[in-house]
Amino acid sequence: MADAVPSPPASPLEDVLLTVDEMAVLLKVHPKSVYAMAAEGALPGLRRLGRRVRFYRPEVVAWLEGSRRAPRRSP
Repeated sequence: MADAVPSPPASPLEDVLLTVDEMAVLLKVHPKSVYAMAAEGALPGLRRLGRRVRFYRPEVVAWLEGSRRAPRRSP
């Protein structure tokens, strides 16, 4: 999985919505893992546009920032 340079958005909405591949790059996982986590409800900002899956960028950014700030507790 190579880090690809994203092409310029065709519409303003594309700035706000992340694709599965973009989400995979952010999380450093395989795109299939993103689909699996989305199916489990483990990812924020999920939007389904027909058969396409997108993620609402502001919710994803807030989730990532929150997970960085919160200390992990051992069980």
